[in-house]
Amino acid sequence: MMTPHSLDITNNDRDALARRLAHVFSDPSIPRLLGKRARRRAWERFTWHQVSRSLAALYAEVATTASLSRPAVAQDTR
Repeated sequence: MMTPHSLDITNNDRDALARRLAHVFSDPSIPRLLGKRARRRAWERFTWHQVSRSLAALYAEVATTASLSRPAVAQDTR
């Protein structure tokens, strides 16, 4: 089966892989289509702008979770 961005092949199924590759290379439009979709997906998800936004969101989530689950620290009253 072909998904929008890849070829769906069961792990360690060499025959399925061979059939899928034969299908892909039997029609020149399939590799072009997969390449076009892969480029679009990479551009949408993996630009520095997107990566930095995702990383900032992750840091914010971790910081919030950490501050909510941190036990209260006793103050030194010396």
